Amino acid sequence: MKWEYYTLKFPTSFWLDDVDDGALTTELNKLGNEGWELSGTFHTSASEGRTHQVFFVLKRALQN
Repeated sequence: MKWEYYTLKFPTSFWLDDVDDGALTTELNKLGNEGWELSGTFHTSASEGRTHQVFFVLKRALQN
């Protein structure tokens, strides 16, 4: 099977190192309805160990 990938990037809030849960859930549900499946996550660091952005990697079967 062949796959295609999509990377979703979410910033964190400056003071809380937190992601907007509601917006993330809405976006993941939308992508899930389009056939995307979450396959991994990672984050980038800002200064002093704070998280700057969180990345979500999604995949789905390649449409021929």
